[in-house]
Amino acid sequence: ELVKFAKELHSKRRFDIVYSRSLPMFAHIAGYWASKVLSVPWVANINDPWDYHLFPNGPTTKVSRVEAAFSMYWLKKTLRFADQITYPSIRLRDYISRLGGEEPRGEIVPHIGYTCRDKEPAGDFNLVHAGKLGSNEWSGRPTDALLRGLAGFLEANEKARSLMRLTLVGPVDEPTEVLISKLGLNSVVRSLGRVSYEESIHHIRSATICLLVETNNMEGIYLPSKLTDYIVARKPILALSPSVGVVSDMVPHGGIMRVSPDDAMGIKEAIGNLYD
Repeated sequence: ELVKFAKELHSKRRFDIVYSRSLPMFAHIAGYWASKVLSVPWVANINDPWDYHLFPNGPTTKVSRVEAAFSMYWLKKTLRFADQITYPSIRLRDYISRLGGEEPRGEIVPHIGYTCRDKEPAGDFNLVHAGKLGSNEWSGRPTDALLRGLAGFLEANEKARSLMRLTLVGPVDEPTEVLISKLGLNSVVRSLGRVSYEESIHHIRSATICLLVETNNMEGIYLPSKLTDYIVARKPILALSPSVGVVSDMVPHGGIMRVSPDDAMGIKEAIGNLYD
């Protein structure tokens, strides 16, 4: 049905390329067949690890041997037959290539960012995180050390409490909400829930510091799309990110302070340094 529909569209207005983007990886199966039938080049954009069960340190996803073999078959086929492959980072490209047992090839096309022209509010110290956290995100970006680090900073700097804000822009994570209450941070932390992309850009613009939270993998293979929005907004960034990875590679260029995602004491000190 998909190929039939693609042929119908192609007959009315010819395509220059077929472009497929994952996740899910099934998009690339569609891309392969549409390209083959229409005889136009195929660009495969691999934006995340190939399949859900192949995320490094992600939640355990049970797949059958047949499902695993099917997924790997199409990974190898995509790596071999796509006319062009694009990735947002070199480390993700190399990770995917190792999974498929192929030599790395393809172009790196980083995410683009967007900002707005709002007048920035003054008078408080507003840490802003935009995106999913905890159970809302596939890899389970942790909030425990972040909240404990913030609570530790406020315990040592009680006068800062009236100025400090942590704004969480994205779906509400219930375990995070429980910990916020447990640590006595209800007056400091605002959980705004899911908002439009455009609204999230306004919240980023209002930040004093932007927060990035990643899972503490052995290697950070991602270029988070929200990071590019932070950069374009020209905001200082506190990145809770692996010591080896894409974000760590960017730290020497300035504008980013990195702490391991599970280092509550390091997060406390980093917040203190930024506040000072």
